Amino acid sequence: MSRILIIEPDVVLARLYKSALVASRHEVGHSTTAQEALHAVEKFRPDTIILEIDMPNHNGLEFLYEFSSYSDWVGIDIIIHTSLRPSLFQRMKVSWQHLGVIEYLYKPDTTLAALQQTVA
Repeated sequence: MSRILIIEPDVVLARLYKSALVASRHEVGHSTTAQEALHAVEKFRPDTIILEIDMPNHNGLEFLYEFSSYSDWVGIDIIIHTSLRPSLFQRMKVSWQHLGVIEYLYKPDTTLAALQQTVA
């Protein structure tokens, strides 16, 4: 069992992730904003963070830079699970690794417009 913090502005999606992770016997916390997540890391002390980069106000990249400035949090693994295209990750891979990111997972676009284009 590990402690996982999900940083995801989409509450429905976060609930789905949390349900699956809890069923696998993980302890799971959730934050919808980067600022909220910084406080949650301090209180919850996760082993792993699942992070959406594309967030309103302070984005996930700003969170990563702030997060990496705390030496107490160096051992916490970060998995990026984002709607941002993988090509961005390929260009910035070294930077991601320096910020504690161990994996990048791409969420394909699932907006109504994208679904309509797929069906058409």
